[in-house]
Amino acid sequence: MPPKSVITCTESQVYIAGFGNSKQDKALIAEVDGDIVGAIWARIMNDYGHIDENTPSLAMSALKAYRDMGIGTSLLEKMLSTEKVAGYARLSLSV
Repeated sequence: MPPKSVITCTESQVYIAGFGNSKQDKALIAEVDGDIVGAIWARIMNDYGHIDENTPSLAMSALKAYRDMGIGTSLLEKMLSTEKVAGYARLSLSV
């Protein structure tokens, strides 16, 4: 796992700077017993997965101990549904 200092890297700012200030920014979390164990987020940004200004990029993560339990699949399915309702026909996976 990368150190928490990665959030201060210039390259990481496209993913986090001002997140939530745009109606296009969306995030979902997975909780187990009140602890956050996974997250997925999407926004239109000029990242490595950028396609165009009408295609949100998404990224996701789950704690290692909670992988292979369907949590990531559930988060992805919910985000796909959420973005479809918002009018997006496709998403790009951020790398």
